[in-house]
Amino acid sequence: IQLVPILFIKIKKRDKLIFTTEPPWGILISLIFSNLRNISYLLIIYDFYPEILLHQGILQKNNLIYKLWNIANKISIKKSINTVVLSEDMQSIIQNRYKSLSEKVIVIPSWVDTKIMQKISKKENPFVKKYNLEDKFIVLYSGNQGRMHDFNTIIEAAKILKKNKDIYFVFIGDGPKNKLLRSKVKSLNLKNTFFLPFQDKENLIFSLSTADIAIVSQAKNTSGFTAPSKLYGHLALSTPVAIISPYNSYLRKIVRKYNFGKWFPNDNGLSLAKWIIDLRKNKKDLILMGENARKYSIDYADKIKVINHYKKILNLID
Repeated sequence: IQLVPILFIKIKKRDKLIFTTEPPWGILISLIFSNLRNISYLLIIYDFYPEILLHQGILQKNNLIYKLWNIANKISIKKSINTVVLSEDMQSIIQNRYKSLSEKVIVIPSWVDTKIMQKISKKENPFVKKYNLEDKFIVLYSGNQGRMHDFNTIIEAAKILKKNKDIYFVFIGDGPKNKLLRSKVKSLNLKNTFFLPFQDKENLIFSLSTADIAIVSQAKNTSGFTAPSKLYGHLALSTPVAIISPYNSYLRKIVRKYNFGKWFPNDNGLSLAKWIIDLRKNKKDLILMGENARKYSIDYADKIKVINHYKKILNLID
């Protein structure tokens, strides 16, 4: 509400705007400006609403909000210079939904500053020292603990490994599933888990660098509706990643192709636990996957490269 009048005053006819679905009603703001000011804009879809709400059972297909939201999406995509999505999964879903607008929808991944995000050793990491994690093999989940994420698989693995006192599961963040997650850990009496709130931005490199293995998870039936950007921070820090997702997720394809970790289907905590133990023992594989992770982030998600993609779309460079 505050943003709209400010933009109306400040923007000029030749300006180009970027609208995103974070928050979801960015779509509506884009329609206001395209209709009232005829301003060129780029649309970035981080999460595909209202499909997320449909698959969570919050909305039904015959719901008026669902129908109007889809109409707004179609108009906004049509009027955009281009519509950027973060994965091929999402591109396919949106192109099938709005077939006449297929050429508008392109893929550009999230980015990470690979020059800044470089692994800090545990010996030099104040975060590790602060929480007495020096002698632990850390399995880290960092980020939003929301409805789109799978935690059952992680907790099952933690339960299986609860007697391995040197393996520690660290959860950093918050979200709708945080209380349920803590409740499960408490009911199972898992002493090998540790919870921390979201960290300040300047501490992010230290908290992420604690990980020997990072976990990125998607809940069942979420492929194509969201793309976890947290992946790229872990990759830049040379951290092998455990991907938990549905079979048809793009995450399964890239982790297998580039060997920066391993994919696990939802509800297969046993396989995840076995892999954690294997990597704990096999330092060569741990190092190799970390090197592959770093290389992937530089080749495909480096900040400068991604920004140049946006500049080309917006005709800011040739």
